[in-house]
Formats: sequence, structure tokens, C-alpha cells
Amino acid sequence: FYEVGDKTFQLKVSDIAEPEKLRLVVSRSHRPAGTDELKATLGIESEVACGSVGLKVGLIGERKADLYVHFSDKPHAWDACAPDAILRAAGGTFVDLTGQSIEYGGSEIQNRKGLLATNRKSFEKIQPVIASLSMVARITGPAMPPPESESSTTTAMAYFGITAGANPMIQAF
Repeated sequence: FYEVGDKTFQLKVSDIAEPEKLRLVVSRSHRPAGTDELKATLGIESEVACGSVGLKVGLIGERKADLYVHFSDKPHAWDACAPDAILRAAGGTFVDLTGQSIEYGGSEIQNRKGLLATNRKSFEKIQPVIASLSMVARITGPAMPPPESESSTTTAMAYFGITAGANPMIQAF
């Protein structure tokens, strides 16, 4: 629920299913790579900028926006947990860019696969496009094979073709 003056309204996401009619909400402080390509690919023309994940989800719950995509591996669990619960209660979908539910309570505090918040009606049409764009932006990728006897860092580096000599920061591992 939310209040405007002395009136109370129930949060409820829109039922817009057509991607080109979705209203995208974006960060007011930075524009992640992939945002313009997402708009062009889905045919989205409407865009509004605002602050935190919570505010963006609030706009979706108030039906002032329909879609939020965070093409980054930087958001933290505490940025997403409450907005996730609020959007789901309002009938929306809040997942990572691969379409999987976000896990809370583990040792990982970052949502390494980005964020996708939207109404349920558009989800099946837009999620494959977003997943594809996230792979291009190198936020997500194909599932990594399980490590055998090497450390998971070494296995991940080999899987993605990274060598320790290519980046001095990797040598620290």
C-alpha cells in the first residue's frame, strides 16, 4: 500500500504485455551499458530516471513504470531484498538477468547477475532479450563447468580465456 494525502492505494503492477509499450525506469546517476540497446531492441520509447532500486520498484508498483533492468554485477543483496518483496506483493517479478530468483542469506552479498524488475505479463517476452543482452555486456554467461581439481578461480579464468599475465590484478589470486 501507499498513501497520497489522506488516501490509501494498493500497489499493483500494470498488465502491459507488449514490450514497446513498457515504461522503463533507469538510474538518474549512471547509465549502464546495454540500456540504449535494450530500448532499441524492445522498441521502448518511454523512460523515466530516479534514484534507488526501492524507488524504481515503487514506480513499478504504482503503475508509473513497468520495467527496471540493472546491467551490472555490482548491486548488493541489501539493495534488492525489500524491493523484491514489495514488487512480488504487488504482482510483479523480481529476478536476476538470467530469470532466476535472487538468493538471499548466503555468503555472497552481491547480485552478480544483475537485476530485472517488471510486471508478470511482459516477463516471458522480455526476459530472453534481457538475458541475451546481459551476456553481450558480460554480466551473465553460460553456466560454468564445475571445477575439477583446480581452484574455482583458476577454472573460471580458464573457462573465460583469462590468463594471469593478462591482468596484474588477477595475479593476486
